[in-house]
Amino acid sequence: MNIDIKNIAFFVLLLIASANTHAQNLVYNGDFEIYDTCPYNVSGPGDYQIEHCTGWCSPSYATPDYFNACCPFIGLVGVPQNAGGYQNARSGVGYCGFLTYDSGLPNQGYWCEYIQTQLSEPLEAGKRYKCSFFINCAKEYHLASSSIGAYFSEVKITTNTYIPINVIPQICSNFGFISDTVNWIEISATFLAKGGEKYITIGHFGDTLYPDTLRWRFDLPPGFSPSAFYYVDDVSVELCDECINNTVYVPNIFSPNSDGFNDILYVRGNNIDALDFSVYDRWGEKTFTTKDISIGWDGTYRGNICDNGVYAYFIKILFLDGTTQTNKGNITIMR
Repeated sequence: MNIDIKNIAFFVLLLIASANTHAQNLVYNGDFEIYDTCPYNVSGPGDYQIEHCTGWCSPSYATPDYFNACCPFIGLVGVPQNAGGYQNARSGVGYCGFLTYDSGLPNQGYWCEYIQTQLSEPLEAGKRYKCSFFINCAKEYHLASSSIGAYFSEVKITTNTYIPINVIPQICSNFGFISDTVNWIEISATFLAKGGEKYITIGHFGDTLYPDTLRWRFDLPPGFSPSAFYYVDDVSVELCDECINNTVYVPNIFSPNSDGFNDILYVRGNNIDALDFSVYDRWGEKTFTTKDISIGWDGTYRGNICDNGVYAYFIKILFLDGTTQTNKGNITIMR
């Protein structure tokens, strides 16, 4: 058999070049699939289930959770069924979760949880990085939060409290309350590194004194306080000097009750050049349409207040780089 050494060399170089086109994820175990021991219970004070997930920890006294299909106690920290409801992992069979708000626990403000890990290498000064992770609002909780993001720091954050961490994150959701209990919602953006950042901390970075929440369920049993809980999966941080961050997000619930919070439904995203957004009632009649991203729906049609309930939407997006995206889904009005 004749072997062409030149062809082999070319093939090897092609493989190397192809491999180099994929940026390295600086987050080890960002899909939460690797664990030292299987989680066995929901977290309580002093019970740090997150530490079963290799590489991850809690930066505070609060107790984020780790969920995996390996758990024999399906109703607690299993996947897909667990204490937060029913949710498949976005990838694999594991994910983490954290409270963004719980006012019923005895503390100095409210209970707020974060997850933290060390990057595989420090960030380089002046370099642009892309951070991305996916979250989902747990079905068995009654509130939704905004301002969920990621904070990069040179030193590990450590605090013995369970109140919000008062820092400004480099990455933060900018599309209002995240109340989707079905789909995994991507939070993604790019940022310039100062240099030396070694740790990433993910959680809620909103107002530390007067948190803004949306009540989307009202069947809370007596004696229980409303709270907001999110699953998180597939965390990545990649060097991305020339990356384009095309994103679009349509909230699946809003409350146009004139209280000054979440009264208008807007389309949010990055690098949007043009859009065509329409909302339809259950009979198929168009109740709202706009081609201007600055104009949102106030929950009315021809000057009349629309009934509470589920409405369908259709949206077509043109991004600045010329690519297009078409989405459809449901929006719930809840006053």
